[in-house]
Amino acid sequence: MPVPCRGFELDLTDLEPVANAVLPDVAAALAPSATTILTYDPVEGPGHFDAVATVEGAYETFTDLIGERLIAGSTRISATGQALREVIALYRRADGQG
Repeated sequence: MPVPCRGFELDLTDLEPVANAVLPDVAAALAPSATTILTYDPVEGPGHFDAVATVEGAYETFTDLIGERLIAGSTRISATGQALREVIALYRRADGQG
């Protein structure tokens, strides 16, 4: 026989630092990395090395993909922080705390 659901508990005090500091800090830490990795600096100099020329295009594509993923991750983490702040506010209103 199924056990009736008793709901779940949320410790808003523990979640607030995650929503207001941890997630925004993680998102902010990813952004400069994305900018750096998306700044493509070709490996050129005097002479020509076939091995370098062969992989240079692949490297540029690879760094572009990594940079795009860092930006997407930063955006998603920021959105998660915002959603968590809204959940906290909703629970506070529901509990008559805010």
